[in-house]
Amino acid sequence: MPDGPLTPEPERARPPSRPARAWPVLALVVGVVLVVLVGSFALVWRDAGSSKASLTDGRPDRPQPSATATPSATPTGPTKAERVALDQALDGRKDALAKLAGKAQAQTRKRAAQASAQASARASARASATAAPRATFVFAEFNVQGASHRGNVPQRSRNALTLLNRSGATVAALQEFAGANRRAFFGAANGRWSEASLGVKSYEADNAILWRSDTWTLVKGETRTYPYFGGAQRRMPRVLLQNKQTGAQVWFASYHNAASCCGHANSAKWRRVAVGKQVADANALRAATKQPLIVAGDMNDRREYFCDMGPRAAMHSADGSTASGGCRVAPRPWIDWVMGTSDVSFTDYVRENSGFVRASSDHPFLTTTVTVGG
Repeated sequence: MPDGPLTPEPERARPPSRPARAWPVLALVVGVVLVVLVGSFALVWRDAGSSKASLTDGRPDRPQPSATATPSATPTGPTKAERVALDQALDGRKDALAKLAGKAQAQTRKRAAQASAQASARASARASATAAPRATFVFAEFNVQGASHRGNVPQRSRNALTLLNRSGATVAALQEFAGANRRAFFGAANGRWSEASLGVKSYEADNAILWRSDTWTLVKGETRTYPYFGGAQRRMPRVLLQNKQTGAQVWFASYHNAASCCGHANSAKWRRVAVGKQVADANALRAATKQPLIVAGDMNDRREYFCDMGPRAAMHSADGSTASGGCRVAPRPWIDWVMGTSDVSFTDYVRENSGFVRASSDHPFLTTTVTVGG
């Protein structure tokens, strides 16, 4: 260190103070701070109010809408012109859709109608395939009065042939068609009529089924046995014929039950036995074949025969007698009957008893139009 008293150093010059600049800056800073504090306080106060309102409403986190809507700067919906244009466009589309729907419905109806028609055609074809063939023909019943009861056999037999041909009959049931009657009849028929050869004895051949050779053909022929006078057993014919034109098949039977005459006063008993067997045979045949059956003959009973045979064998008569709802017999019934099963219909029933018929037999000549099958 240097010796000697210290000599004070001269004072350095200090920069002059700037009070005029510091106060404005400080004031600015304080103002900014105050603004920030006030703004923060305002935000806190608003959030607190919102939270209180949310708590009161039960939805704390959902802001409440303003009481007054803030107007938008742009329109909120289409103008009237735009709405009109939009409605017109929608109407046009509705019309187009309605037309399309109408076309679709029409097409659906058309297809449904076509499907229904096709189904009906198929059903009709199936029904036609399964339905029995149909045939309509004239049937005759005639007791020709045998040679043992009356003379002039050749002429009376030709009369019987004339009656059959004139009536238009194509099938006939005959009784008392004895050997002499048969020979005279077929001698004049020129092959237009046929009969089944059933191998019966001559005295049993008095009952017959005849048919027109150009209309029918024999499918099957057989006999059934029934009591006659005094209970003597007689075989009587039953044949199945087929119509050549339509293919329809029909069973025919020709019966002759014993009369209460000629020293046979007890024939009513044997008629009852015969009818019982005829009922049983008809029912058995129907159950086995399901084919139409026509039973004809001289039954020597009127109401008694029908009310026994009709209800029990489910048959009705060509004269209008019916077993439906009981036994109802037509007015003026006769001992000669033509009866059929439910699939046989009769029309145009005629019981002819003209002079020509009386010159040929002591029985009337019966005809009826028959229809069988589908």
